[in-house]
Amino acid sequence: MFLTTTEFKETLERKLNNAEREVLILSAFLKEGALEWIITNTKASKISVVTRWLPQDLKSSSSDLSCYEVCRNHGIRFGIVNRLHGKVYCVDGHVLVGSANATASGLALTDGHNDEFGFCFEAGVADHNKLKSYLNSVTWVDDRLFSILTKELSKITSSSSSYPTSWSEEIKSQLKPSGKEIWVHELPLLSPEQLKAHYVTNDSGFRHDIELLGLHINKFTMEEAISGFAKSRAYSWCHDVIRECQSISFGEMTAKLHNSVLDDPIPYRRQIKDLTSVLFSWAECYPSVFAITRPNYRQVIKLV
Repeated sequence: MFLTTTEFKETLERKLNNAEREVLILSAFLKEGALEWIITNTKASKISVVTRWLPQDLKSSSSDLSCYEVCRNHGIRFGIVNRLHGKVYCVDGHVLVGSANATASGLALTDGHNDEFGFCFEAGVADHNKLKSYLNSVTWVDDRLFSILTKELSKITSSSSSYPTSWSEEIKSQLKPSGKEIWVHELPLLSPEQLKAHYVTNDSGFRHDIELLGLHINKFTMEEAISGFAKSRAYSWCHDVIRECQSISFGEMTAKLHNSVLDDPIPYRRQIKDLTSVLFSWAECYPSVFAITRPNYRQVIKLV
């Protein structure tokens, strides 16, 4: 069912009121008022909340640091995935998905709310499996990690135009995604050369990769793009697969990627092959990490 902003809020509220078992919230931005509204409206026995929580989100007040304490006080699991961009509300097997963040303006909890759109459907077995797999990539926050994040935030005094887009290496090492699954939207669609060539075209693939790599759409360097890819889930997935296999051919990598993507339906083999080709092209930007050879007309990649 296609839903407008208020219809989305009303449907979510109705599902929350009737929930008995489990509520899962995935929202890039998360505000305390919206979180309290969700908690107040349900008696589900288990609630889990996952948000992005990048330093720029917290310093710009797009998300609230206090949400962790709210969850802790209610016995609710609170997790972080820094690459999260989606908005999913799963309530006793019913899934609402769309553009609405768990904020007052996103969920129409205030006048002058955003114009959001979404839809609601009953989740099948495959949908539940995808959500379960996705939760393997979540870092669940405890008081120790919360204290570390809070201390780092307190040191950030830059202006709103230059808040850091990522955490320090110390924190990122504790937030590193786990698991072998990956979504297509976590993969670059363009090679480095294509990204450079698309600089002025601003098409959907270009915009996707700009966001994936954490670049400024109107001004970036290829050095920044290469650095951004090294911080991506795609880089981690590629590195882990190669480390596990020691060396892997292009065809074997394509098969691995085909078996790892969580999207339903799974993309056509041709698209997976194209995505693998893009991964190989990005790997060539890191000669100190990846070595690519071409024995007998086959591309083979291994760690240096």
